[in-house]
Amino acid sequence: MLSTRGKTLLVGGLVAVFATVLLYRLLRPETVNTWPITNLPVRDGGILCFGDSLVAGVGAETKDRAYPAQLQDLLRRKVVAVGTLGQTAEEGLKKLQKDPRLRAPVVIVTLGGNDLMNRVELEDTLDALRGIFTELQGRRAVVVFTGIDSPMSSTRGEKYEQLCRETGVILVPNILKGIFRNEDLKADTVHPNGDGYAIFAQRVADTLLPYLEVVAKKPR
Repeated sequence: MLSTRGKTLLVGGLVAVFATVLLYRLLRPETVNTWPITNLPVRDGGILCFGDSLVAGVGAETKDRAYPAQLQDLLRRKVVAVGTLGQTAEEGLKKLQKDPRLRAPVVIVTLGGNDLMNRVELEDTLDALRGIFTELQGRRAVVVFTGIDSPMSSTRGEKYEQLCRETGVILVPNILKGIFRNEDLKADTVHPNGDGYAIFAQRVADTLLPYLEVVAKKPR
């Protein structure tokens, strides 16, 4: 058995390790969106939100409380929403390939949640998302992806970051963080309410705004 002194040293060592890890996490440099983004600078024009029921605004009390409407107020750019209930990433890719009119200077993709609920293999989801990003970039869009992490594993978020890095896509990581488990911010077991969508929209706006300001400051 450890002596009292030994126990004290052990506890002290554990505290030191914990403090070191915490300090590293607080001071480590930001790694998200440090990679080159495809199709910059952003062209003048509107924004397209493309994806599933989160884009459709399911759970919002009124249309102006849905995420795309709140994003439009924050960014002061016209935002068009094309959201399909239950849509997976593969279905989103097929929809996009069938409709060349789905284009804008900025396209914000929100897909992956239904893949998670339907237990679609992560690699299949990533393949479909890669196809979506490539298709949209071919239409000269700056692509933004709102990642939905699994509460059971950090692997999904890490894979999303890797994919965005490889494809030059702007990432809003773990978009539902702090919303998914807060009943005051949810309309049902899956969808945010208007207050939840306000946080959702603010996170997107905070990430995207620096890229839009380049256009705003561009000489006329």
